[in-house]
Amino acid sequence: MSWASWAATLVGAKPVYVYKIEKDASSAFYTSRFVDYSAAPASMPINFFEWEDFFYKIDFFAETFSKRPIAHSPIKETSNSKKKAVTITLPRTDTFAQKFMGPLGISSTRVSIWQGFENDTSAREFVRIFSGEVQLVKPSWGTLSLVCEDAGASIRGKGLAAVLQRPCRHALYHGGCGLVLSDFQTQGQATSQVGRRVTVTEAGAKPDGYYSGGIISYKGSLQLITQHVGAVLTLLGDVGSLSGDIVTGGAQPVAIARGCNRSMLDCDSKFSNSENFGGFQHLTDSPFDGRSMT
Repeated sequence: MSWASWAATLVGAKPVYVYKIEKDASSAFYTSRFVDYSAAPASMPINFFEWEDFFYKIDFFAETFSKRPIAHSPIKETSNSKKKAVTITLPRTDTFAQKFMGPLGISSTRVSIWQGFENDTSAREFVRIFSGEVQLVKPSWGTLSLVCEDAGASIRGKGLAAVLQRPCRHALYHGGCGLVLSDFQTQGQATSQVGRRVTVTEAGAKPDGYYSGGIISYKGSLQLITQHVGAVLTLLGDVGSLSGDIVTGGAQPVAIARGCNRSMLDCDSKFSNSENFGGFQHLTDSPFDGRSMT
């Protein structure tokens, strides 16, 4: 191969990036191109987006990757997960980006970035160059920056074991708990919100503490209920746009799910779920807890 042929493989390449950003149950698809990307350009006779294993889903590119003034910080090849963080910048006017304006709370988020070359007429491939989760949101006057941590960063933490403890070790409505959130939700009306305190009329029908440790849901966003007194629920943080929607539109429909104090009594009386109880209620003092037994 001539020098000119080798140089042609490097010079004149036109990189193009496609992005998938997820928050809770909704997703957005963007591209850095100047036009929407829904299929291979007409100049490419093979629609490589239809490859069955391309994004691990057949017809993945039936989704339209909308053109946006979107960009990301350099992606580093390093074994240091902290240095692999990537910042994605979107216009603040983007409707989907505005979903990140409130606290992330316990929302599930995920970001994937793929790179290809628009003028690649041979291999016609896209390669995933980043996969991670949104950890921090930085708004500015005209843009919104999503700081994303590499998916591999999750292995930095210590592995969790089934700890021997009296209270249940399971997260309510998750994992080993085995309960389905929708089965225990009660529909209600949020009539006001002051700070983190939301008044839900239907909560007053239950004794104080019934919803403590439970979950409130509003338009797909979830938040933890830390305290329940009368009809007032104190939340860990904001739940979606509930506060503003109450101000502009009055009472809003929400769903509230009962809480659990992690005891066998609550597990059995509230949920009839004692077979999945993750604690050891009869645990006694152990000679292996580091204390002197003398």
